[in-house]
Amino acid sequence: SYNKITEASLIYLTHIYTLQTLNLAQNPVTIFGSEMDIYPKTVSTQLHKLYLDRCDDLYLLSFYFTEFLHQAKNLVDISIGFNNPNNLDTIKGLLNWVRDNNQLKSLHLPCLSKLEPLSDDFILAIYNMLKENKSLEHLNLTNNNLKDQSIKIMLALRHNNSLTSLNLRGNEIDDTHLSFLLQAYNENPEFNIQELNLFDNKVHEQGVNYLCEILTLKEINLRANPAFLPENHKLMQLPKIESLTIDYVNYNSNSTGQFVTQAEQCNSLKSLTFFTRMIPTIELRIPSILSINSNIEQIRYYGFGNKLNILSSLLLN
Repeated sequence: SYNKITEASLIYLTHIYTLQTLNLAQNPVTIFGSEMDIYPKTVSTQLHKLYLDRCDDLYLLSFYFTEFLHQAKNLVDISIGFNNPNNLDTIKGLLNWVRDNNQLKSLHLPCLSKLEPLSDDFILAIYNMLKENKSLEHLNLTNNNLKDQSIKIMLALRHNNSLTSLNLRGNEIDDTHLSFLLQAYNENPEFNIQELNLFDNKVHEQGVNYLCEILTLKEINLRANPAFLPENHKLMQLPKIESLTIDYVNYNSNSTGQFVTQAEQCNSLKSLTFFTRMIPTIELRIPSILSINSNIEQIRYYGFGNKLNILSSLLLN
């Protein structure tokens, strides 16, 4: 990554028969496909991880890239984002490949369309992928301007039991959208989402209430949402919650006490990160939280000027 690799240089990579990870992020590659097709079995059959992020001028040759994927018998991690919007049709072909593939574990597709909505056909391809695939565990759709399109993606989880991590950062997800995630949870006895990243969305109090009913959740990031309310601390009532990142801006002493009490009593919690302007009040209570709840390994908090403060049980002891 971050070098000067061009498509002409890829021919040399085909001679590295043991290559398992190929990271071409932030390189001036303009075409991916034709050179890799020269010796497809020597490279792609060994490849486990492929990263093509931030290649602004990259053009994925649909036919060659599809052939490459079909040769990639051991590919478990793909990341293609922040690059040429002309690749969307080829990436839709990738989604169809993942749909029928039972070895891929992680798929990262950030910033495919920040300005214009993704096409209905593209969203349908994501839906079918989630409905049919049996191996995918991590899906990253950061900053794709999803809005109402997220509903179809969430409803696909009614049929999915493999996905454990979903990153929807920066997609204008609101309370109504999260109601469909709760619907998927209620309708799917094998629903398995454990990590949910909702950083920089539009989640309010009702959305928090919906999340409180999804009992599989272990890690939640609600940073940069309108849900600055005391209701955020209710997420610590989730029976499996291990990591929580929230905004907490409230000057009510009773709410502060509820926040602290909840943290002290949440036995599953291992990591707590919060952004607050009540540093003098809460900071004094953090040693108490760590001493009472020995399961918490680290508390991170940001105060005025976004200064990071970290206090861990190890430092306290």
